[in-house]
Amino acid sequence: MDVYWILKAEKGQRDDLNFIERGVYGYNVEPPRAGGEVTIRLKARRSVPIRLRTVDGCPRAFAPIDGREARLDRVWVQVAGRGFFSRRVEYLDLLGTDPDTERPVSERIVP
Repeated sequence: MDVYWILKAEKGQRDDLNFIERGVYGYNVEPPRAGGEVTIRLKARRSVPIRLRTVDGCPRAFAPIDGREARLDRVWVQVAGRGFFSRRVEYLDLLGTDPDTERPVSERIVP
């Protein structure tokens, strides 16, 4: 997984999370299940399991989006607050593709 900030005020540049930020906005990896599937939980919303598995020889991420499992393409974590200690997660957007219809699906989660 590639976790980073998009700095809109600086022309959309990417910046890695520092040590403290990874502790708040990073993720945890659970031990692999039978068949090699791995579950990841975002620290910003631990209740949403992201499952990594191999499909047609390629690694893919799946997550519940809008009530059903979908292929996860991107997660956007919107953070509010300017100071380091006053930052909080405002919402998460899960963006993906319905594996049956190949149509885009999305869901906004407000903690």
